[in-house]
Amino acid sequence: MALNLLKYSIIIIYLFSIFGCRHHMDRFVLDGKIDNFDNQHLYISYEGIVDSALVKKGKFRFNGSLKYPASIIFTTSNPSGSNRNFYIENNRLNVNLLLKNRKINDSLAIDWLEIKKTSGSTTDSIFYGI
Repeated sequence: MALNLLKYSIIIIYLFSIFGCRHHMDRFVLDGKIDNFDNQHLYISYEGIVDSALVKKGKFRFNGSLKYPASIIFTTSNPSGSNRNFYIENNRLNVNLLLKNRKINDSLAIDWLEIKKTSGSTTDSIFYGI
């Protein structure tokens, strides 16, 4: 009797731990820092979605839910470019960006967003070998 009670207790604890972890992994939270950019909106684009976050004191946060890992592009409200994409997945993610003004020609300069450091994305680590 005591053995059955112990067995059922272990199964119940196991099921709660699985569903508890699964719930957390159904969303992504992307926290970031950006140098040389404050009190403005930063944008990400992925899977036909455009989202924005207000950068305060060089920090920003995006969150959402994905069926599969997705490649995102960071932009500002100005013409923008980046050194690479960032692959996000349902997890807690971090990214450090550096904003530079890059001159394209005599009449055009763009906001150039450099991804300096990332963490939390297995897909991004595999793709970029970081």
